Amino acid sequence: MREEAGERRKEAIAAVAAEAGIPKREVFDAVVARGKPRQIPRSSAWGWQ
Repeated sequence: MREEAGERRKEAIAAVAAEAGIPKREVFDAVVARGKPRQIPRSSAWGWQ
């Protein structure tokens, strides 16, 4: 979500880790394991052609 808002991944991971009180490495590993979210074209998501 932070990346989508324009924040660099490194800063986003550091911020989430600080807010959650967990090591940055754990957040990074979770981000990598999740992978990049698929982007669905807006027209396809709503059934528009």
